[in-house]
Amino acid sequence: GDDGALHHVFFHCSSTTGGQTLAPESYPGMVAAYRATFAYLRAVPADVFLAPHANFFDLQGKRARQMAGDANAFVNPGELQKFNAQSEQEFNAELAREQAARN
Repeated sequence: GDDGALHHVFFHCSSTTGGQTLAPESYPGMVAAYRATFAYLRAVPADVFLAPHANFFDLQGKRARQMAGDANAFVNPGELQKFNAQSEQEFNAELAREQAARN
């Protein structure tokens, strides 16, 4: 940070299913793998959250704040956890929807 503090940075590729089916699983163990990813991410320390899609972490807003003089515009310790919780909720909803459609 601007104050010389060290920050943990985490670059998250994605935890969306990208059109793959959950029920039936596109590959054996897929649902378990996603659940393991969500559990892992709950334990990751991250002061700065980055991702390949700007909308995942409000790149435009952070960059605007940085250009306006906020040297720590990208520092947001709870952001990864919030994103992960939302992703897990969306995953579980999609899984339930697909399972219900099969019955």
